[in-house]
Amino acid sequence: MDANFWLAVLRDVLTGAVYLYVFFSNRRKATTKNIEDMKAHVAEQQKLNDKRLTMLESDIKHLPTHTDLDSINKTLSNVEGTLGGLKRAVDLMNQHLLNSKGKA
Repeated sequence: MDANFWLAVLRDVLTGAVYLYVFFSNRRKATTKNIEDMKAHVAEQQKLNDKRLTMLESDIKHLPTHTDLDSINKTLSNVEGTLGGLKRAVDLMNQHLLNSKGKA
């Protein structure tokens, strides 16, 4: 009976060891799978971000520079001055027509 007792204890210890091995092995596999899934997701996001960055860089190349904007500002100032002169001329013509309406 003493041998049967020790065999039963040995069997229970081995069963417990196998249970713990399977438990921790499955946890490790699940963790490894999650890590691999996350790596794939990050790689996919990085490809998308690289594509978006390339598109953004391409669009930025076509934007006007500070020098271009300064030139546009000077041109618009000249146009504004010209339009101001034209407005004054039109006002004078209008005033002349209003004043000479009854004389003609």
